[in-house]
Amino acid sequence: MWLKNTLVLDLAATAIGVALSITSGIAFSRMNVPLKKALLYMLLILSLFPFTIMVIPPFYFMFAELRLVGYYSLIIPYSAGAVIFSSYLIKNAVDAIPKDFEEAAQVDGYTRTAALFRVLVPMSRPVISFAAVVAFMGALH
Repeated sequence: MWLKNTLVLDLAATAIGVALSITSGIAFSRMNVPLKKALLYMLLILSLFPFTIMVIPPFYFMFAELRLVGYYSLIIPYSAGAVIFSSYLIKNAVDAIPKDFEEAAQVDGYTRTAALFRVLVPMSRPVISFAAVVAFMGALH
């Protein structure tokens, strides 16, 4: 029973955290986001704090104030904690990929979204898998 609960919690938090990290990391890397520099510094500073310190206040808020009991009260803070580190990591990996690959895919007829999912995501798959392992270990801890 405890193994099932742990796996459901960790896999859900990892999937949500990595999906949000991919979108935010690519957005920070390729798009003109308002206050991009300030947000990146905030992510960098938040990644310096221990994970448990950042998880306890949202968990307490959801448990005590919103009366969320169950998987949701742990999945949301764990996935948010994974986004903090992984989005900065994925942003740096996507920065290393030249924009020429994305432009060549658009010349070949792909839309910007298709070029994103057929060029950038497969090229950054090693970093995404590392982010998934780190997110899983963070939720497991």
